[in-house]
Amino acid sequence: MMHKIGLTCCVAILIASDIVQSVSILGPKLLRPYGNYKISIAGGSRAYNLYVAIEGKRSTGEQFSQGRVAQVPAAASRVVDLEIGDPGPGQYKLVARSTSGPLFASSAPLIYQPRSFCIFVQTDKRVYQPGDTVNFRVIALDKYLLPLSGTVDISILDTGGSPVRQWASVPLDRGLFAEELLLADEPALGQWTIQVEVRGQKYSREITVADYVLPKFQMDIQMPKEILFSEGRFSINVTARHFNGLPVKGELTISAYAVFFSGLLQPVFSTPARKVVDFNGQANVLYDLKTDLDLAEDAARPLVVEAVLEEKNTLIKQNISSRILLLRTPYRLKVTAPDRFKPTLPYNVQIELVNSTGHTIDAAGDVVVERLWDDGAPVNTTTVKLIKGIAKYTYTPDVAHTNSTLNFVVKYKEISERIVNIQKSLEKGEQFLSIEVLTRNTGIGDEMRAQITATEAMDIVHYVVIGRGDILIAKTLELSPARRRVDVSVPVTAGMAPGCILLAWYPRLAGDSVLSAAVYAPQRDLLQHKVSVTSASSGSLLRPNGLVEFRVSGEAGSQAGLLGGDQNAILTGLARKNGLGSGLDMRTIEREVESFIGLKYSLFKNEDHLPSLGLDLGGRNSSDVFSNAGMVLLTDGLVIASNKPAVLEEPETGTRAPEAGPYAFSRVPPPPTPRYYLTRTMSPHTTWMFTNLTIGDDGVGTRERWSPVTPGEWTVGAFAVHPTLGLGIAEPRKVTTALPLSLTAELPESLQRGETLAVVVTLKSTLTVDTSVEVTFHNSDQYYEFEPLENNIESAKKIELFRRLRVNVPARGSSSTAFLVTSVRSGEASIIIEANGNGVSASLFRTIDVKDGYTEKIWSWALLDARRGVARTNVTLTPAAGTKLGAVSLEATGDLLANALRAMKSPSTVAADATYALRPLARACILLDYLQATNQDDEVSIVKDARLQASTGYQRLMAFRRPDGSFVAEFGDDAVSDVWMTSMAARWLSRSSRYVEVSPEATMAAARWLINAQKSDGSWQPPSPSQKNDPRAQSVVPLTAYALLALQETKSNEILYKNAMNKALDFLAKNLSPELDAYSLALTSSALAAARHPQATLALQIMDKYANTSDVSTLYWSRKVPGAEWKNPWLKANSLEASTAAWGLRSMLASSLLEEAVPVARYLIQALGPKDQDPDVLDALAQFAQMLKTTNKLRVSVTVATFEEPRQFNIDNDNALIIQTQLVRNAINASAVTEGRGVAMFGLSAKGSTNVTAAWPRYTLDPRVDQVSTRDRLQLSICIGFVPIANETESGLALLTVQLPSGYLADLNTITELTAARHVVGARVMAGGTQVTAWLRSSVSERCATLAAPRALPVARQRPAWVTLVDLYDSSHRARVFYQVPPSTACDVCREWPSCAGACGSSERQLSPTTRKPPNDAAAPQFTLALMFTIAVILLIR
Repeated sequence: MMHKIGLTCCVAILIASDIVQSVSILGPKLLRPYGNYKISIAGGSRAYNLYVAIEGKRSTGEQFSQGRVAQVPAAASRVVDLEIGDPGPGQYKLVARSTSGPLFASSAPLIYQPRSFCIFVQTDKRVYQPGDTVNFRVIALDKYLLPLSGTVDISILDTGGSPVRQWASVPLDRGLFAEELLLADEPALGQWTIQVEVRGQKYSREITVADYVLPKFQMDIQMPKEILFSEGRFSINVTARHFNGLPVKGELTISAYAVFFSGLLQPVFSTPARKVVDFNGQANVLYDLKTDLDLAEDAARPLVVEAVLEEKNTLIKQNISSRILLLRTPYRLKVTAPDRFKPTLPYNVQIELVNSTGHTIDAAGDVVVERLWDDGAPVNTTTVKLIKGIAKYTYTPDVAHTNSTLNFVVKYKEISERIVNIQKSLEKGEQFLSIEVLTRNTGIGDEMRAQITATEAMDIVHYVVIGRGDILIAKTLELSPARRRVDVSVPVTAGMAPGCILLAWYPRLAGDSVLSAAVYAPQRDLLQHKVSVTSASSGSLLRPNGLVEFRVSGEAGSQAGLLGGDQNAILTGLARKNGLGSGLDMRTIEREVESFIGLKYSLFKNEDHLPSLGLDLGGRNSSDVFSNAGMVLLTDGLVIASNKPAVLEEPETGTRAPEAGPYAFSRVPPPPTPRYYLTRTMSPHTTWMFTNLTIGDDGVGTRERWSPVTPGEWTVGAFAVHPTLGLGIAEPRKVTTALPLSLTAELPESLQRGETLAVVVTLKSTLTVDTSVEVTFHNSDQYYEFEPLENNIESAKKIELFRRLRVNVPARGSSSTAFLVTSVRSGEASIIIEANGNGVSASLFRTIDVKDGYTEKIWSWALLDARRGVARTNVTLTPAAGTKLGAVSLEATGDLLANALRAMKSPSTVAADATYALRPLARACILLDYLQATNQDDEVSIVKDARLQASTGYQRLMAFRRPDGSFVAEFGDDAVSDVWMTSMAARWLSRSSRYVEVSPEATMAAARWLINAQKSDGSWQPPSPSQKNDPRAQSVVPLTAYALLALQETKSNEILYKNAMNKALDFLAKNLSPELDAYSLALTSSALAAARHPQATLALQIMDKYANTSDVSTLYWSRKVPGAEWKNPWLKANSLEASTAAWGLRSMLASSLLEEAVPVARYLIQALGPKDQDPDVLDALAQFAQMLKTTNKLRVSVTVATFEEPRQFNIDNDNALIIQTQLVRNAINASAVTEGRGVAMFGLSAKGSTNVTAAWPRYTLDPRVDQVSTRDRLQLSICIGFVPIANETESGLALLTVQLPSGYLADLNTITELTAARHVVGARVMAGGTQVTAWLRSSVSERCATLAAPRALPVARQRPAWVTLVDLYDSSHRARVFYQVPPSTACDVCREWPSCAGACGSSERQLSPTTRKPPNDAAAPQFTLALMFTIAVILLIR
C-alpha cells in the first residue's frame, strides 16, 4: 500500500535475549549540520563502555571525527548526543567500538544532508505583474518550529537566475525578516526565486512574474461539484454582465470532457463535447452523461467544463472553467493493510468509509471481508461493523499457507476494494515480530499505547522515540517471565507531531538473526502556539479609508506578522485561503517538518488523510524495516543494512524525458509570454497591510492601519513566533468595507475634443430598502456639452452647469444610468458626479485628459554663462508646421541637470533592447554620481527616487542577460549574444555597483565575455546586418571603442584585462582615418582620451571637417546629407548628432578643453529633451556641469515679447535644483540678461497639438482600416518601409506607436497577431490599453502587420487616431499618419439607458440600418387588394 503521510517522529523498540552478548547502536541515516546527532545505545546482557563517533572525510580532503565514550549498563538504554557543528559535504559514517567489556566494532555509512532548518518564505501573492510590489517575509525556524537567531542572506533571482536584489547579513527578529521589492515595468517574465541562505544552507521559494489578463466583464459558472452517475445528467448555469450591470449578449460555447489518468506515453483522452447557444446575460445548458458525453459508469471520473463567451459585435472572448466529479457512489472505501503477512501473527486491515475528499464519514453498517488464498483454499467471509465510519478486521495466518499469497475483497453495500498479492515476510528461522497501535487520534499530552507481539518468547525489550530526525527517548524493558506479547506506553510530546514510528527488534535466542517490525502512528497538534486576530471595531463591517486597530493575541514576547489582502486574490488563486498570502499554510508547514524524519516519502504520497491506527512500515525483511524508518543499526559487528553504497535518492518528478513522444511534457511549447488570467477584477491595492508587531506582556499586540479606500471584501491573516512555543497561525478574519451608497464609473483616460462620451454611472446600495437617488453631473467648468433631450435636429444646445437624473436603486443591489456628453475644451477635464437620496449620498471625482489631436512637448533651452560677467541669450519656440501651441511656460534653473531630475519622474521608453532597458539605471547612476560630486546628495527624496529607479532599471537590463554573462538584443532562446549590448551593459553595471545592492558578478561576467569575444587584432566582430539595432554603432571601429570603454569602466587590474584593452587601443589608433564618419570619430576620440592615448587629439582634429556652426553659439558635428535633406525639420537636435556631440564633448573635457566645449554643451542642452533622455548625452552634460560648477548668485531678467515688464528669477545655491516656472500664455520668443555671477539655464516650453501628417517622412507608413472593421471592433493593417536617401540605406530598430481611437482598448490577446509578424520584435500595451507600442526592424521593402481592438468604452464620433514610427537610434528618421475608424453616433453607445431615449428617438429609430426590421408581411395582401380596387375605379370612370 502506498500512502502519503507526515513523518516527524519515530519510536523504535529493540528486543534482545539475556543469553546473547548483544549491544545495539541506532542512529539516523541522514547527517544534518548545526544540531546534535542523537544516538541510542541499547545494552545487552553485560555492561559496556563504547566509543561512538561520526567519522569521515570532508570533500576538501580533511578528516572529520566527533565522538565520545559512553557507559551502557546491562539491559539498559541511553541516548548520547554528539555536537557535530557543520562537517560540510563529504563521506561520513557512524562508528562504534568497545573500550571495555566484550570486543565490539562496527560502522554504517551516513548521508550528509545540508538542510537543518524550516525556512518559509511568505509572499502576499504567488503571481505578480510588472510594476507590482513583492511583499515578502522570511520565517527562519529550526525543525521544531522555534525561531532562529543571527543573520541571513537573501537574494531575489529573476527568470535567468540573475540576482536583481540582495540583502546581506540582515538580522532576524525572533526568526522574522520582512522586506519588499518594487518590480520594474518590464522585468523578465517567468519564474523568479527568493533564495535564503542560513549558515551556509540555501533555501528557495519560487514566485511567478507574469502579465495579468483582466476580465472584460463579470462571468460566473454554477454547477454541482459532485454528481452520481445514476443521476444521468447535470446542468450548467452561466451568467455574464458588464461592470455597469448590463447583460452581455453573444454566443456561448460549452465544452465538457472527462479526464483520464494514464502512465502511457500516449495518454488516454476524450473528445470534448461542445454545445453552442445564444447568450443574453444568462444561459442554462444541460448535459447528458450518456448521449452527450458517452461516459460509462466508473468509480470516479473528473470532468472539466469550460465556457467560452464571445460578445456580439465586439467579438471579445472570455472563458471560465470548472470541474465536476462524477461518482458511482457518494462514498468510497479506504483500506489500509501491511504489504506482507507474518504467519501466526495478527494481520490487521483498517477500513474507513470516506467521502471524495478523503475525510471519514460518520456512518454505521456492515462491511463484508472476503479472504482468499491462491492455493485453492475456500473463500472465507467475515462481517465487521462500521463504527463512526471506521472498522478493523484482524486475521492470523497459519503456517499451512506459508507458500501462498493472500488476497482480500472488502465490500460495503455496492462498493468494494481489493488487496491482492500479499506475500509472506522472509525472516531466517521463520520467526517474526509485529506491532499494533492501540490508540487512535492521540495528540500532545496524551498516551500512545501499542502492543508488540512475537512468534517466540522475549525477555528484554528496547525501544526509542525519534522525533524529526532526533532520538528523543531510549528505554529498555526486562520481561520476566519471558513472554510473546508486551504493551508499551509513550507520552506524546510536541516533537512527535504530526506522526511517529514504532520500530521493534530483538536478537533471537539462537543468535542467528534479528527480528524487527515498524508502524507509523499519526499525531495531532503540530502547532502549539495558539494565535488569534481581531479588529477593535465591533462586527466585520468597516468604513472605507478609516483607521482600524487590529489585535493579535498570542504568547507574550512573540513576534507576529499581519497581512491584509483582497478576498478576490484568494478567489482567483493568487493567495491561500488562510489569509497569509502564499508560502505559509498548514500543508506547506507539515511537508517541511516531515522532510526531517528521513523516511522514504514516496511510500505515503497518495493520501492526505492517514489511517488513524497508523501504517505498517515493514518490508521484505528486517533490513527493510530499518531502511524504511530512515535508521542505521550497528549490533555485535553486524550491520543490518544494504550493502549498496549510501546515496541520496533523487526526488521523483512528473516530467518525461525529452523527445518522449508528442504528448510528453517536454514537447509542449510554452506560451509566448507568461500570462495569468484573472476571473475577477482586483483592487488597485491588493495588499493593504503587511507588517510585523510584538505581542506585549498582556498577550496582545496591536497595529493601526487605514482600511482600503475602495468598498469590497478583505481578509486579514496573522501568525506569531514564540521563543519556546514556536509558530502559531490564526484563523483568518474577513472584513468588509462598504458604504450605504457607492458610485462608480468606467471612464477613458483621455478623449479628443469633439468626441461624445456616455458617462455610465453605477450605483450600489447596501441598504435593506429600495432607494430613489438623484444623480447630478456637474459641468461648472464647461468642459462638456450635454446632448439635447429632444430628438430634434433643430434643437439648440445650451449652456448647462449640471444635469440631473433620478435612479431607483434596489435594496442591496445596483443600478446604472448614463449622461451623454461631448467634450468641447482641451485640458484636464473634471468629472464630478454626486448622488443623493433617502438620507445617503455618494460622489465621484475623476479627470479626463481631453486632447486636440496628436500632442507633443515643444521646448527651447539656453545656457547663461555668467561666470565672468553679464550673460545674454535668446530662445524661440519653433513648432512644426500645422502644430498649435497651448499655454507657454517660462522656466529657469541654476543647475544644468535640474531638467534631468524632473525628467526622471516621467515614464521610460519601452525596453526594446538592452540599451533602452538600461536607460533608467544609467540616468539614475549619472544623477547620483553628480549629486554626490557636487555635494547636493542631501536631497533625500531625490536620492531615494533615483535609487529606486536604479533598482528597476537593473531589473529591466537583467532580462536580456544570458547565463554566460553576455547580453542579447532581443528576447528568445535563439537570440545571439551581442558585443554592443554587452559593452553597454558592462559599462553601466559597473557604475551602478554603489546604488544597486547586488554582487558585482554580473559586471565581471560581462567583461570576461567581452575579452573572450575579442579578435586577435584587438577588434570585435559586428553582428549580421539583420541583427543590427544601430547600424552606425555596430560597425567595427565604434563597436571596438564601445567595448574598450566598457573594459575601462570595470577598472580591473588583471593582466588579461590590460592586454585586451591595449590590443583594442592599438586597433583604434591604427584605424583612425579621415574616412570615418563623425560618430565613429567622436566615439574613438573619447575611448582614446579616456586611456590618455596621444592620438585622441588627432581624432578631435579630424572631426573638424564635420563641424557645424550654423548657429554661432553652438557647435556639433553633423553627418553627410544631400542638399535637399537639410530641409528635413527633424534633423534639428536629432539623437544621432546629439550622441556624436556627447562623445565629442567627453573627449574635449578629457583633454581639458573646457572653454572650447561650451558651444557643444549649448547644443546638447537643447538636444537633451524633456523626457527619456539619452544617458550618453546626460553623462557628457553631467561631466561638463561638474567642471563648470560655481557659486550661484544670479538674477535673471527675461523679456517676453507680449509683456511690458520683464520677468525676474532669483537663483542661488539653495534653489539651484528647482525649476522656477512662470506662465507667459502665447509668447514664443524671450530674451534674458543676468545680474551677478554664476551659471543658469532658461527656456520656454509648451504642449503642441496637430492633426496633420508629419512632414518629411523617412518611412512609408500606411495604417489601413480593414473592411471587416465595424464601429464595435477595429482591425488595422499597418504597412511600413524605410525610405533610403544617399548613404543612409538602412534603418535602426524602429518604434511603432499606435494610438487607438477613443473607447477602443487593446490587450495581450488582441496584439497576438501583431507580434506574430516576422519583422515585429516585440510589443506592449500601454496607457491602460489605449496605446500599443511595438519595436520592429524596418527594411526598404514594405511589410505589414495587423492589430485588432474592440470598442470597450462608450465613446462615439471619434476623431482620427494616429500612428507614429521613429528610429530609436536616429530620431530624424520618422513618420506620422492619421487614420479614421468607421463612424458611430451618440445613440450607438447610449441607447441601453432610458436617459438617452429622448435623444435617440423611438425604439424603431434606434436601430441601425443593417438591423432595421423588414415590413410586416401581413400588410402585403391588404395593400394588393387596395391597389386592385383603385385600378377598377379608374377603369369605370373612363
